[in-house]
Amino acid sequence: MIFETKLFIVEIVGNDDVPELVNVYNSNPAFLLRHLGVKQIAEEWLEKELMSMRELNFLSCKIVQKISGRIIGVIDFLPGTETYLSLLLLDQEYQAKGLGKEIYSSFEGYIRSLNIPNGSIRIDVVTGYKNSVLNFWERNGFTKAGDTELEWEKKTIKAAVMRKRVLEHQGI
Repeated sequence: MIFETKLFIVEIVGNDDVPELVNVYNSNPAFLLRHLGVKQIAEEWLEKELMSMRELNFLSCKIVQKISGRIIGVIDFLPGTETYLSLLLLDQEYQAKGLGKEIYSSFEGYIRSLNIPNGSIRIDVVTGYKNSVLNFWERNGFTKAGDTELEWEKKTIKAAVMRKRVLEHQGI
């Protein structure tokens, strides 16, 4: 287990999790269309994506609802002085219910627990998708630090670079 919330356990994705995670991605066709240019993904695509993330030392984690044992989301990140939060995606059925805030808050607590001096979190928020996504990150203390372009599956998309300091340097 990486971290947990009151309602969820967040742990590393295993090979057996791929079918349920495909369902999470495919419950978000607007996300897939904007980010990848497709309305659905297949298991083979996700297996390749997970392998690619592992090769780059990212932690790909499933978000599991404690009461049902159901995978309801995914979070990919690369811990470091500036932790890069690549993806936080919930099954569409679980969105806009305060659950993303609960999960993000526990994620931030986990990053703080690593005690990395001057630690921060960066997320690149795709623009022209849903304003509610950018608003979510702003409500969680992130500020826009610039603009960038992301390439995912040979598709280039514009994004806002968002940052949040999570641990100030602890001098002796």
